[in-house]
Amino acid sequence: FSLSTFELTDDFAYGLITTGNIGELGWNFVQVAAAGTIALGTETPGHPGVVNLVEGTTDNGGPKLYKVGPISDDIIAKDWDFYSVLNVSAVTSVYVSTGIIDYTAEADQIRVRFDTDLGDATWIFQICNAAGAAGCAAAGDDTNSKVVASTLAPSAGVYQVFHVYRRTSGVGGNPTIYFQVDAETPKTFCSSGCDDTLGTLSAGSKQMLLGAATLARAASTSRTVQVDLIHFKIDGLARYTP
Repeated sequence: FSLSTFELTDDFAYGLITTGNIGELGWNFVQVAAAGTIALGTETPGHPGVVNLVEGTTDNGGPKLYKVGPISDDIIAKDWDFYSVLNVSAVTSVYVSTGIIDYTAEADQIRVRFDTDLGDATWIFQICNAAGAAGCAAAGDDTNSKVVASTLAPSAGVYQVFHVYRRTSGVGGNPTIYFQVDAETPKTFCSSGCDDTLGTLSAGSKQMLLGAATLARAASTSRTVQVDLIHFKIDGLARYTP
């Protein structure tokens, strides 16, 4: 135990399916366009707890699962690790996102996404700091968006592991954010020598959220995203200085 560390892990093996009571840690659930539901999933070998995010049949509607995490000032400056384990039921007409995300304003995101509306053919790694077409809704690099493609695509019905992490001394000794799906070589964002430049997040103690989301990208094409695990750990917090 360390006063300078914040850590949470949820296997979604216990809890209810009402907002504020999901999983062991009491995750929240919201609907986009009044669409989508959440349900307990079926356990399978190696996946002892599962919660299902079910889109529904409203175009651009669906569920978001989230829990409050650290403020943006700490995300910008500290070392941290985010993991999620997800299983997507289908890879057509779908949007999936997981990571450290300001879900309310759709801005300030460090996330892994797959969005057929944007033409994504693989998982996409994105750092963005504004809403809109030049920000978090951008298909690639733009004014407020930095994007690198994973080497791996979603595989329907297969659990995949997503790892996003920051190191103060990363590539070339620079602060670096790393993204990885399963066992691929991590893609990197930093000031020099990485796959893309780092981009920025808004400072000013903005509250960030941890979680996952899915939206239907066509009416009557309800998809399910099974969430098996979400883990987050951040070090170096200044809770107390003796």
